[in-house]
Amino acid sequence: MQSQVYDVTAAFEQHFITVDDNGAKRSRRFTTWENVEAEIHAFSVETYTIWSVRDSKIVKGTYEWRRYQCRFAGFVIRPRAPVRASRTCSTNCGAQFTIARRRRGIRGGEPVFIVRVKYNMQHNHPLNGLDYALDPTQRRLSEDEEREISYLIGDSAAPEVVISYVLKHFGKVITSHDLANIRSRLRRKLENRALM
Repeated sequence: MQSQVYDVTAAFEQHFITVDDNGAKRSRRFTTWENVEAEIHAFSVETYTIWSVRDSKIVKGTYEWRRYQCRFAGFVIRPRAPVRASRTCSTNCGAQFTIARRRRGIRGGEPVFIVRVKYNMQHNHPLNGLDYALDPTQRRLSEDEEREISYLIGDSAAPEVVISYVLKHFGKVITSHDLANIRSRLRRKLENRALM
């Protein structure tokens, strides 16, 4: 039985590949890793893909290259299972790409970051907004976001109130279990400050 392929190559090329005057495809150039990460984030939001760094090489404190792999590569999505049990064993999704640092010109010059020519954007699992929103990496709140909801937690607001506040203001879907973890983390921070 052949599995269905979900191809996002066209969207990937819109974000990371340019076409020169002769019609040849070339890697888009980025000046910093922050620019690369911002573009990966924009691509991920558009296509509901989540990428994790599979391998990298650091030279003198700077990445020489980073290989990204689809985060869902290690999971089978079972649509009828509860959220906690919805992902199990590996699907061996081969979707991946590599960003490498190169120097301009023959003698060096400013470094630029480019996508290596080889990339695979064919996923062997469905790509949808629900799985994207419920993935733990997307539900995680930043320190600033946690600080902002700490007053709601401190006032003992009902979990539903805090969860809807997070959805409305941050666009993130968190579970009651996530909220319990946030409460615990904030409580530990307060206890540590009291001990100092």
